[in-house]
Amino acid sequence: REWAAGGNYKVLLHEDIARAIQDSDRAAALERETGATLHLLPGAAARPEPELRVLLVRGDTGRGLREAFEAVLAEEGARPEVRIRLLLPRWMAAIIIGRGGANIKELQRATGCAMRIDEDTERKQQVCQITGSTAEIMDALARVHRSKLERKEARGGDEEAGEEAEGP
Repeated sequence: REWAAGGNYKVLLHEDIARAIQDSDRAAALERETGATLHLLPGAAARPEPELRVLLVRGDTGRGLREAFEAVLAEEGARPEVRIRLLLPRWMAAIIIGRGGANIKELQRATGCAMRIDEDTERKQQVCQITGSTAEIMDALARVHRSKLERKEARGGDEEAGEEAEGP
């Protein structure tokens, strides 16, 4: 159920990694096979870290979205611990955090990841940083995506709960 449908997410990455992902053969194959796209948005991500860029990860199907995230994480290498940073609308960050931090604590307990949510004042969004093994991060991303889909379903497909990503 976690990857039951596609979606859009913005991922903060170092510019070199973001370009390598977008220009890789894997990204082209991913688009051909699943329809998922990895699109580097123009401009720097933030003033304090101008080397960061925003990569739009878009999948029309759950499988495509999952494989797109796997491609992003693969660029980080086979290290025991990797990190991914998502740019999220405030309502999504609130769902992840939960009342009194209950949801984020449960996500961390269930997945083994460390998670932190910070303000991105430049974009008026939240940055959700997830650190762990690739498998742990994929588990956390699946759970976050399921929460997003449940919110969207509960609101009858309302755009506020839907895809707030920009891009082509």
